[in-house]
Amino acid sequence: MKTNDTFSFPRVGTLMKSDFMENRHTLLLHAVGLCAAFLVVIYLETNEHLWILEHHRFSLYARKVLPTCILLILLYFYVTTAGMTTHLRSKSERVRYLMIPAGMKEKFVARALFVCCTAFVIPVVSFLLADLLQFVLLPLCEFEGENKLAGQFLTPELVRRYSTMPAIEWNESGTEYYPWLGSLPMLILYAWQHSLFFLGGCIWNRYAALKTACGQLIVFIVGGFLLWLLFNGFEMTDDMYELLGWMIEKWNLDIDKILLFFSPVFFGFILLNWRLAYRRYSRTQVITPKQFAK
Repeated sequence: MKTNDTFSFPRVGTLMKSDFMENRHTLLLHAVGLCAAFLVVIYLETNEHLWILEHHRFSLYARKVLPTCILLILLYFYVTTAGMTTHLRSKSERVRYLMIPAGMKEKFVARALFVCCTAFVIPVVSFLLADLLQFVLLPLCEFEGENKLAGQFLTPELVRRYSTMPAIEWNESGTEYYPWLGSLPMLILYAWQHSLFFLGGCIWNRYAALKTACGQLIVFIVGGFLLWLLFNGFEMTDDMYELLGWMIEKWNLDIDKILLFFSPVFFGFILLNWRLAYRRYSRTQVITPKQFAK
């Protein structure tokens, strides 16, 4: 249904509220399931790395547990992001949605904000709840060789280790450091990956996350093979090594600066993916074309 061309934030808020009310039970189940998954991971990792806790090295123990938790958070984040059009699977759902008195820009912004916010908030809340529960339950659990373990929170370790993502973890002297410069490229890479799943969610109604992941895998395999064919047999000459050494010395190049140099390129890809996602979403029809029907 067409409305005036004025973008209305109250209408966006109303659409987001409607989405939340329709999906509140599903979101609650997601939160409970994620919390249970975090608790299972924490229990299994605790049982495997019990000797670390026995020697009161909680920081090392957290280093073993947190990567799996981060993987679960990213997995949920990307899969949920790919659910942009899960509310448009059937013909009746599309008819009802298109009849809502709001413009397609408002519907797109409301749906994008709802999906992205829930994809971020649900795993964060679930992890905090799981962290609280493990703090309470860990001293009550009995493990082989140890009956009592002091409960400690994992969240401070998570914030300390991942607030700045390192591009290099070891400098020349062998000591660990976390440069702020390394966080920006990593965040942009995560955002670029997010935009790919977001675009895939606007293209496919069903199994969007799986199809997007398979598409990325195929592109990476084909692209890697083409690069191998292009540079197969290519050898660096002495002049090339001298030029490369001069560039590194002249501009003081390192991995941080190289990644930072490519960040605007990936940021451009992010904007392109969001533009394509809006273009596809704004063309939603009652009768879905066959190539997007499944």
